[in-house]
Amino acid sequence: MAYTNVIFDTVTKNVELILRTEFGTAVVVYISEEPKDQGRASIRIWPTGFEAVDPPFLAVAQEYRYSVEVVIAMAESQSTRKTTDARLEVMSRALRILNDNKNYSPSSVYKWHDGGGDEGDRTD
Repeated sequence: MAYTNVIFDTVTKNVELILRTEFGTAVVVYISEEPKDQGRASIRIWPTGFEAVDPPFLAVAQEYRYSVEVVIAMAESQSTRKTTDARLEVMSRALRILNDNKNYSPSSVYKWHDGGGDEGDRTD
């Protein structure tokens, strides 16, 4: 039986592709468990888990919920307002593209959607 690492190959890599397509070269998008210095702006993606949503005794299909961490990092600038505006723009675009991504399926085989986000943390 062929094995597919669904959380990495299907979910994580496609989140990376969607965000790279959205931001182009303006923001570095990469997959890594640990943060790396990527310059002015970056988005780090890492799978954090999955769980079966439906009871396992269902014979027709099994639904899983996958969790992927998406961390946005941006360098500080002289102007706090400019930095805040830039962060909010990137966060809003990333959340919108992941949350509203109801029909993304390059091969029409799978559908996934309903991303969510939290308020995030500011680190110095």
